Amino acid sequence: MGKKVTYAIGFIRQSPFAQELKEQQSRYDTELELGNKRKAATIALEISDLLIAQVDEIDPGLPVHVQEQDTRKFLTKAIGYCKEAIKIFQRDRHSTDTMYDLVSAYYNLCQCHSSLEDYEAAIRYGTIALSYMPREDQDKSKLQMIYKTIGDTYFIKATDPDESRHDDFFHAYEYYMKEKSVLETMTLDDVDRDPTVLPQFHRSNKFNLGVVCSKLPNKREFAERFLKEAVEDAQALKDYANEKKTWWELGNHYRRVNQDHLVKACQIREMNIIRQHGFHEDELPCLEERIKFHLEMKEFAECYRLNKRLKELTNEDTKEYYTSIYSLITQTEQLMGRYEEQDNIHSRTPETLFYKVSLIYELTQLLMEHQMHRAAFRIADQALRDIDDSKSITSQMISTYLNLLQIKAESQWQLRESTIETYIDLDNQTLEFIDKHTRYTRIQLEHKIDVYKRRIEIHTYYNQTQRVSHFKKLLRDAEAQLEALPDIIQDDPMDVDKQVSITPLRFGNRITPSHKLLLKSDTINIRINVLFPEPVLVRILCYDLKQTVKWLMEEIRRRTWQIHGIEPIISRLKIKDSDLYPNDLIQDVFLELDQQVDAVVTGTALKSALDIYLNACDRLDIRPSEYIRKQLEDVSHGTIPLKGAVYEDQIPAIEQVLQKMNMISTLDLSFNFLNDNTIERLLKYSKAPNEINLSNNRATLSTLQLLTDLFSNSDLARLSLAYNSLGPELIYKIPELITAFPNLRVLNLQGTCIGKYMAVNDDVRDLYRNMAQAEVPYRITINLSNNHFEKDMLSIWTSLLVHIERLDKLQLSGITSDTAWSNFVALSDSSLRGIDYNHSAKDVLDLMNLNFLLGSGKMLTELDLSGCGLTHQDIIKLCQGIQYQSNMKILSFRSNPAIGDESINSLYQLFKQCKIGLLDFSYCGLTFAGASTIALWAANGLVKEIDMTGNIIFDTTYQLDHFMEIYGKSDTKIIIDSIEAIAQVQKPAPAFTAPAVVNGEFKNISLSDYKGKYVVFFWYPMDFTFVCPTEILAFSERIAEFEALNTAVIGASTDSEFSHLAWINTPRKQGGLGEMKIPLLADKTKSIAKDYGVLIENDGIALRGLFIIDPNGIVRQITINDLPVGRSVDEVLRLVEAFQFTDKHGEVCPANWKAGAKTIKPNPKESQEYFQTVN
Repeated sequence: MGKKVTYAIGFIRQSPFAQELKEQQSRYDTELELGNKRKAATIALEISDLLIAQVDEIDPGLPVHVQEQDTRKFLTKAIGYCKEAIKIFQRDRHSTDTMYDLVSAYYNLCQCHSSLEDYEAAIRYGTIALSYMPREDQDKSKLQMIYKTIGDTYFIKATDPDESRHDDFFHAYEYYMKEKSVLETMTLDDVDRDPTVLPQFHRSNKFNLGVVCSKLPNKREFAERFLKEAVEDAQALKDYANEKKTWWELGNHYRRVNQDHLVKACQIREMNIIRQHGFHEDELPCLEERIKFHLEMKEFAECYRLNKRLKELTNEDTKEYYTSIYSLITQTEQLMGRYEEQDNIHSRTPETLFYKVSLIYELTQLLMEHQMHRAAFRIADQALRDIDDSKSITSQMISTYLNLLQIKAESQWQLRESTIETYIDLDNQTLEFIDKHTRYTRIQLEHKIDVYKRRIEIHTYYNQTQRVSHFKKLLRDAEAQLEALPDIIQDDPMDVDKQVSITPLRFGNRITPSHKLLLKSDTINIRINVLFPEPVLVRILCYDLKQTVKWLMEEIRRRTWQIHGIEPIISRLKIKDSDLYPNDLIQDVFLELDQQVDAVVTGTALKSALDIYLNACDRLDIRPSEYIRKQLEDVSHGTIPLKGAVYEDQIPAIEQVLQKMNMISTLDLSFNFLNDNTIERLLKYSKAPNEINLSNNRATLSTLQLLTDLFSNSDLARLSLAYNSLGPELIYKIPELITAFPNLRVLNLQGTCIGKYMAVNDDVRDLYRNMAQAEVPYRITINLSNNHFEKDMLSIWTSLLVHIERLDKLQLSGITSDTAWSNFVALSDSSLRGIDYNHSAKDVLDLMNLNFLLGSGKMLTELDLSGCGLTHQDIIKLCQGIQYQSNMKILSFRSNPAIGDESINSLYQLFKQCKIGLLDFSYCGLTFAGASTIALWAANGLVKEIDMTGNIIFDTTYQLDHFMEIYGKSDTKIIIDSIEAIAQVQKPAPAFTAPAVVNGEFKNISLSDYKGKYVVFFWYPMDFTFVCPTEILAFSERIAEFEALNTAVIGASTDSEFSHLAWINTPRKQGGLGEMKIPLLADKTKSIAKDYGVLIENDGIALRGLFIIDPNGIVRQITINDLPVGRSVDEVLRLVEAFQFTDKHGEVCPANWKAGAKTIKPNPKESQEYFQTVN
């Protein structure tokens, strides 16, 4: 059920409407400038159509909140264009053409507001659209769409808990009936002669009418007919998705009318469609619905059978989901079993009845937690009848009886299938019982508050504003009374009266039990003042007075953590000025009915981020995020990795984590698209981290100021603000940052738009010249990579950064500039020791300037010129300066293929004069000649480590042996590509072991697992692409043919196993794979792809390589395609059959040979038999 989230893909995806939108917007502006307002209005209407269509093109792989933001953005723009068009059209609204334009404009407004959940506006604009529809010669297609959209809006509104009203379904029914009447008059001419459109419209209309009628008690008799007809239409259209959906709704209808046997039939039909037509994402929810239904029927054997299938579908992402359902089954069975055991005893004592009712109450709570409102209502109602019939109610039952009443009322209200009279009658019964049978004010108020809140919802639903106001006043009064009670501790949800009462119930005059009677019952209520710097109150119920004070201390610790999210370390307890000893018995030291105790605290227990998060979710009633849970598992204490994990509903729990961690070393909030306000909300009460990653958010300079205000003079060592649009004004903030954070070692400003042009005056320069710089041993790396510098902004930044005394390294990879870097040599006067210029434009940095800096006495420890397009001539220029560098730890020329062997010879004499730690010549176009020179360097100990991977160095074993002879026993480490590991025909296939997705589960597989079989091992470039799924599905669908040849098929790419699983779980109609019959191997390290010679190093993906490996592990055939062209499964099968034939018979196979065709006996005489036959 997982979904692959690929941010980069999501951001670059182009809608098919994007270019057309751009052109139309340009036309719109042009027509307005020319004064052609009527034409501009028509274009504006077309733009709104495109923007609405654009919503359907939003990448479903993006985070949900990003999709919602994009949807709102497109629809808001569409609304703006519609309103501009309407202003112009209104000037000539009596023209027939203009009336149709107004109909279209208001219809678009209706669509937009409906999608934005602004239901009232959507209905209003839809109604206006209808009012402009001409009475004669109507556009039936448009009229049908308007009726349907208004009906859909009412229907969606009816399912929104906050917006729904009792007459929404009825209004939806009215508009769907109007749509039906229009559809009955429509012909093919109304739908552009497309024969598929009208049948779908009729099916959709019947489905909508069936669902709405089922929800209206006075229309329920029509629901079955409409839904059955919708099923038949879907079957005729082979529209399996809508057939599946209709069976589900028909099953819901039968549940409402208590036709349970038909519910089962509908659920089975729905499941069959899911399995037959590959709707794998729907199987889990369908199984859940079936299990819950069979639970209601007490058919536990069927529940366990279905649960077994649920377990088979479970992966790491859905493990908690499965556990929850399994727990629901077992708990329900246990509770029902214990209840039936009591029934079999035939005891009618009050104790037995109380035990049975307690079991039922526990069961109804469980059902309510799992949204099984219908079952909870039935069971609560029966339990209340049993209590009423027993006529032996005791005080022990009062709390349970009242709770059952509340559950019955709440479950009935949640079902929304009764009349207002029924809801009010049940709530009034509850209020009457509260007043008559509860003794304690607190209990009365709490239960009344629950009823008043429900009544407010009920009267809001029925548009009874005066009754809503009345119950809101009652609610305010009750809450105020509850707040005013002097002996109530609001922080503790437990209360004596919510537990078992002590004395038998006596109606009329009741006597409050004495202290002695209370103690005799072994129950006492203890209020504890936990003495934190800000004390908190906790209430503990003790049912066994022989417990010790030590037990009480443990309970206080547990309850304080549970309620307040802080676990105290308690040294002792006190009553007034007297200390309590751990071994004291409760009965010896507590003699009051409502005893208050002080807990002396010496500290708080150390808790992990995961513990704090789960505790906060529990206290704040937030559903824990499985993704955050996984992120926080198995991380070192103080590390809080929340990359892409901060959603609005999770923020309160994350706030608690940041506030209550005793220390934070690393805080990663990257890729969350957080704005300044949300960042402030999270960091305001946080401990100061050592490392903060805020990259890929929506931070502005306000966040920079916030960081300075909150964490100034802290130990902050690393700060990443990458890919936030901070802009060139950041230039003002750098001195303040350097001053505020004296321990800062890395400042990441990648992709922050700092290169946009901005005039810089002497005031700015003075900020840098006069900044306060602490004398600390830490030097700072500033990363300005992936920025474009307009005009001379690169030179302006350079003139300022040289004033940073702690500047250690500049990272400038991937930069571009409008002009050359004119003042590069100014860096020679700075403290700079490292320059990373990889994959940046060579024409920006004049190599002569770099050569001058290297020869100026400036000692660098690191210089990275990877991927800069350097040539042999460039290396010659740099040689003069490099020879003066005596402490160079890293010098990288990686990925400059034009360097070649000549450059190596030029550098040979140079490296006799300087010392280099790591020299990187990987992917530099070297051959054996250059490698031999490098071997001499190694032999002479000139360089400590040399990387030569990615060069075609050795064509023969002799060359490798010669290289090793020169290299000798040098201490220099040389890294080259492995020769033996590269897959070759007639040589053993490189061994591998790696994770794979096998039958929907993660499993490590090895080549050795397939010993004794032929193996077809094929590589594809990347998951979620275009040619790849066609190949993979072709191999998967024909696996039976390979298995008949004793051949295994394994697919592989450099993606992770999680990516594979997400792709498998994506429907095929959306570009996914669906069910897979072959393993997909995950080569995350890319080492296997490298061993098989298919890795494209720079891109990190594989070519389309295919290897046939025989039962002895020998490679028999290799095919490697470039990326755009897929392979033929027929050809692979032919090759496997051919190799197997030659292995078995010793004969050889001619061109285009297929099984059963003639073969050749491989000797001069007998081969003539074949040639005479075919020629």
